[in-house]
Order: sequence, then C-alpha cells, then structure tokens
Amino acid sequence: MRLLVINGSPHAGEGNTAGLTAELLKPWREAGGEVVERYAARMDVRPCNATALCLAGEPCPIKDDVAALHDEMRSADALVLASPVYVFGVTAQLKAFLDRSMALLHRPEMTGRYAVAVATSAGMGEQETARYLGLCCEMMGYDLVGELAGVFMVYSRPNDGEALFAKTRRLGEELLAAVREKRKYPKLGLHAAQHRFLRDLIQRNRRLFKGDYEYWKGRGWLETRWPPPGDY
Repeated sequence: MRLLVINGSPHAGEGNTAGLTAELLKPWREAGGEVVERYAARMDVRPCNATALCLAGEPCPIKDDVAALHDEMRSADALVLASPVYVFGVTAQLKAFLDRSMALLHRPEMTGRYAVAVATSAGMGEQETARYLGLCCEMMGYDLVGELAGVFMVYSRPNDGEALFAKTRRLGEELLAAVREKRKYPKLGLHAAQHRFLRDLIQRNRRLFKGDYEYWKGRGWLETRWPPPGDY
C-alpha cells in the first residue's frame, strides 16, 4: 500500500501542517504501508500559463516536477492533500500545483483511490480551506474519506489539542480501512452539480477540450445526467 502526501507548507516537514499530518499517518506506518511525502515549496512547480494543451490531451509545455508528481498520484492508493491557511486559502505553492492539475479535475482519473484533505490555521479559515482541498480531491475522482480542519500551532498547541489529535488518529485509521476494504463513499449532490457543469462545458468546447471530450465520450458520460455509468 502506498500513501502519497502533498504538503503545500513552505516549512515542509517542520511546520504545523506536517505536525498534524504526522498523526494522521501513524496508522498507515504502523500497518507497514509506504508513505511518500512531497513538499510543493521544495519542488519545481511553476504557475500555469493557460495554454489549455492539457485539456486537449497534449503534454504540458512547462518542463518541471508537476508531471512526475501526477504520476506519483496515479501510482498511490491514497492521497493526503494538505496546506496551512495563508490569507484565507492554500499556499501559493500548492495553488500553483492545483492550477497545473486542471486536466485531472476535468478527467477524474483517480477513481478507485482515496483521499483526505488537511488544513491548519492559527484560528481562522481552516474549515473553508479543507473544504476547498476536499473538493479538488473529489473532482479528481478520489473517494473522499474526510476533511481535517485544525487550529494547531507547533509552539503553542491549543487547549483542545488532545481532542484534535484523537480525531486525526481516527481519520487515519479510517483511511487505512478504506483502502484495505475498498470502501465506497456516496457521491451525491455536489458531485451531480460538478458532473453536469463539466459535461456541458466539455460539450460546448469540444474543439478546445479535445482530450476531455474523448475521455468523457469513452466513459459514456456525455449523454448521461447522474449518476453516470460505471465507476466515478
């Protein structure tokens, strides 16, 4: 079993996000699973230049670490997508990576894999940021096991720190069980809205989004509403 962690913190393994995520990873490590940790701020991740070639099914012209990181996502059983809150959102480094992952959000290749979204703050914006990261995971096709939003500071842990760590541990255990048991999580409501939006967008822009169009056509999704046929 392989778990990939993509952490947007410039502090990498020394920051608040890594401190909380470490607790999430304990059940996985204790079970003998492989953990691969990647830090967006320490990788060559350049901003999207909006050529839309990825949506046409062509390689991105930017030669950096993003394509290799996408391949690591494809080879992992589960993903932890994590960021501290910087000005009410994810860090610039992680946002650049997510912008460069647009094709994965249009074509949910990660179906059959599992994800947890993690956001930490000093007291504001963690819920919204965790929801944003969770939405990105869902649109990539992951079964979202949970969202972890924590007020956590390495140097001044809050009074409810033990409760937060207990919650984090339980979520880590559920992620491990989800992969082992191949659990299915309901994709309703928001997923239906996402499906309708992307279906209509891709149909209207089929000449520009050629790669997306062929992918959706091959899955039989262009003529369906919700739920689509097969795995999603």
